[in-house]
Formats: sequence, C-alpha cells, structure tokens
Amino acid sequence: MVNESELLVFRGKIEGKSQFTRGLFVSVNGYTREALAAITKGKSPNFVMLDGSHLYRVLEGNVRLDELLCRAVRHLAETGEPYLPINKTS
Repeated sequence: MVNESELLVFRGKIEGKSQFTRGLFVSVNGYTREALAAITKGKSPNFVMLDGSHLYRVLEGNVRLDELLCRAVRHLAETGEPYLPINKTS
C-alpha cells in the first residue's frame, strides 16, 4: 500500500511543472487511509489516483480506460478528492 510520503513527493513533482499539468498515480495494492486523508489537507490535489481494482475492471472490459479517467478527473473537480472508489464508477 502506498503511504502519505509517496503521494506528497508525487504531488511536489507535478507542482514543479506547468500549472496545467495533471498526474495519474496508480497503486496496484491501494492506499493507506492516512495517505488518502493527508493528500487532501492544505493543498488541492493535482492528480487522480487509481488502484488494482480499477485496473481489473478495465482489463475485464467492464469500463474503458478513457471513461474511467474522465470519471476520476470529474470526481476530483467536483469533490477535491483524487481517489474515486471503484464502487462509485458505475
């Protein structure tokens, strides 16, 4: 599982780029609760987060990758949360 420090380093790398830059962080084994809570404190996330359950749905053909990414980006824009649980993608 990915912890808070790894996400903060990734956010910092994206912040060093153009203000229009967005990122995608994929962790097959998911994220710790602390990481999910910490990444939304203080600054707005500039990336979306997917995990193994998302990839599994794509590989099974249940959702197209482009549709999943659009849903994740919309979720980030509407809620400020970079992680969209798989049960909310359908």
